[in-house]
Amino acid sequence: MIATCDGGVQVTLNGGLSWSQQYTQKISQIYRVHTDDQFPYNVYGNSQDILAYKVPSASRWGGISGYETTIVGNGETGDVIPNPNDPNIVYSMASGTPLGGGSPFTKNNLTTGQSEVRNISPEPIFGQNASDLKFRFQWDSPFIISQHDPNTIYACAQVVFRTRDEGMNWEQISPDLTRNHPDKQVITGTPWLPEYFGQEIYSTITRLAESPLQKGVLWAGSDDGMIHVTMDGGQRWQDRSIPELPDYAYIRSLEASPHDAGTLYVAISRYNTADDYAPYVFKTTDFGKTWTSINGDLPKDLPTYTLREDPQVKGLLYLATDRGVMASVDDGTTWKSIRKKMPVVPITDLRVKDNDLVVATNGRGFWVLDDLTPLRECCQQVADQPAYLYSVQDHTRFGFSWWMSYAPGGDPGGMKKYFIQNMRPSHIYYELGVVNGEKKRKFVDAGDAKPLGVMMYFRLVEGVKDVSITILDESGDQIITYGQNQLRLRYAAPGDDAHDAGLNRFVWDMRYPAPPTVPNRPPTPILPIAKPGTYTARLTVDGVSQERQFELRINPNEPYTREQTDARMVFWLDLHQTVIKNTNNVIAALELSEASAAQVKALQGKGVDATVLAEAEKQSQIIAEAASTYESAFVPTGRTLAETINLPAKAFSKLTWLHQMMEMTEGPVTGGMKAKYAAIQQELQAATEAYQNAVKPAAAKLNALSQ
Repeated sequence: MIATCDGGVQVTLNGGLSWSQQYTQKISQIYRVHTDDQFPYNVYGNSQDILAYKVPSASRWGGISGYETTIVGNGETGDVIPNPNDPNIVYSMASGTPLGGGSPFTKNNLTTGQSEVRNISPEPIFGQNASDLKFRFQWDSPFIISQHDPNTIYACAQVVFRTRDEGMNWEQISPDLTRNHPDKQVITGTPWLPEYFGQEIYSTITRLAESPLQKGVLWAGSDDGMIHVTMDGGQRWQDRSIPELPDYAYIRSLEASPHDAGTLYVAISRYNTADDYAPYVFKTTDFGKTWTSINGDLPKDLPTYTLREDPQVKGLLYLATDRGVMASVDDGTTWKSIRKKMPVVPITDLRVKDNDLVVATNGRGFWVLDDLTPLRECCQQVADQPAYLYSVQDHTRFGFSWWMSYAPGGDPGGMKKYFIQNMRPSHIYYELGVVNGEKKRKFVDAGDAKPLGVMMYFRLVEGVKDVSITILDESGDQIITYGQNQLRLRYAAPGDDAHDAGLNRFVWDMRYPAPPTVPNRPPTPILPIAKPGTYTARLTVDGVSQERQFELRINPNEPYTREQTDARMVFWLDLHQTVIKNTNNVIAALELSEASAAQVKALQGKGVDATVLAEAEKQSQIIAEAASTYESAFVPTGRTLAETINLPAKAFSKLTWLHQMMEMTEGPVTGGMKAKYAAIQQELQAATEAYQNAVKPAAAKLNALSQ
């Protein structure tokens, strides 16, 4: 049997004794999307017929699972907005609750778990025509928190309300701002079928926007095509409706420009009121006195829902449509799809958060475009160059846990490619390998992982040959270089100026390179994580280099200072160099052992006296045994894993242990770690001296015999 609902699908194969879960089905229908200022920032939204949710935008564990999702409270439709001064307080509309209707504005306390419903008009509305109601509230009734005063919240029916005490008291600050069609405000269907939490109420305010630049400027748009503006916080309202707009136009979004107080963008649809699937996108630059269509070259059958202007780049627009996200780099003259790998799905809302574009979909949950830099820097100057390195955005990192990289599911080339991360319930994924520095995993029951590293984008045109990426520290010293054989590259055809043509992304995992490996022995996985500070990315293409600086930042939730992180890095890099130096010493010892054996073989070929040959073999054996003993002091020499783990820890294993402790904290090096490191260094010094004492005289004698 198969059971279906707005939350997904459940299947039973045993007559209902047990059912499959919904976590493998990424099909949530989200009405609106908002974010907060925590790290990592969280994404908020109401899901159709379910609840209001708070979801992290990134996870140190990789995929973002249901176990990291917070249930905010009652919900189903409309906005879910965190209090900008207190992330434990989140406001929402709880239209799908028994208290739905009358605009069930809700204050959710995440600390106590209490959801306090503070309706504007707390009364049931069943069995009444909308025309008989004092206030007509939309199913997707909007509310906003003032950007100029976070204690002020606005909400809408056919009029605008304001509260300054979190909904305890509401005051009406506008007249009816709709066309008020009474003939379209009657109960539909039979007495048994009406949807009357607001789904069928018409002539309502559907969107409200506040200018982020000019206090007191509010815009209101209705589901019957009206647009009004107030310049004085609601004392006087002016009709600024678009004259050429057809009847029954539904105002889907109002975007007050972050660059100009008089500019407003509007997205409109008519598919559900007039069987019209055309796009309707408009712009005013004079507070609505005149309007310009910016449909540009949008498809003629593409309904439009929400439009946002980039807060950093004037005229860079993002448009939510019925089939994905469109972008315009020229203020609406031309439009291009930036859907990429996102499924074809209606986009209900979108927000620009820092360098990311966060979207809500009607059927695929939340999606995030991680870095908008290539769009923000898209221009002909970029397209005309054979190679271009975009600005590298500053990166704030998580702390590290060994579970982040642990994957006993096996190499993608092996038979077993999946793993259940047993520290994270139901975190199931397939290993896909590392591509351009990014560890790829396909999560079965979780959202996609945000790259845990510094993202850098560069564009290449066909014809370039040699490509490399180098990371430099704040002193200009090279940390690591990635050659072309480590990169999977895309190239643009000459003349192709699309923003994503030839676009490549590389992710620096913030690691220093691994030490060299003793031949035929396990590697020593000591790769320090770069400290907070200033770094440089260098792209070199056919001998020509471009550089971009960026900052690495510590998790703002950590208590440690820059001085502390600098000091711990001194210890970590010293440990790293100790391993490199001693690995090279061991390799040199093994090479000397091989060379001494070659010397003996050469003497045999010369037919030297047997006494001389015996002495040479003796000295060569001393060198070989000393090298073997020296090697075994540093690295495990067991023939099997079982044999290796039953041997006492070698010096490099002990240093790896300290390294792993360094990975697990952003804080100072402990006294115990310092003492152990000093003891290990004494071990290394003793092993080196013993080796040198045995090898020097033996090598000297062997060289003399070989003369």
